[in-house]
Amino acid sequence: MGPGRRTHADIAVEIISRTNAEYDRKTKADTYQAMGVREMWLVDTEKQEVEVRSFEAGKNVTYKSGEILRSEVLPKIEIPVSSLFA
Repeated sequence: MGPGRRTHADIAVEIISRTNAEYDRKTKADTYQAMGVREMWLVDTEKQEVEVRSFEAGKNVTYKSGEILRSEVLPKIEIPVSSLFA
């Protein structure tokens, strides 16, 4: 890859906590979207849930323990949410 050439991530994953949740949900999400990231996962370890923000599809879905996380961007990804917190 040459100098100045950039690629875009399909998915960015953020682990949030009480101290940074608002920053991740607002500022980082806006930054990732502006950078061309296609989807962002916000993993909340306290609530044991994952919010999936698909910037391309304009969809936000929150998956809770007992549910199967599905990506809009990479549709073959299916992850049992409870397995992320085992």
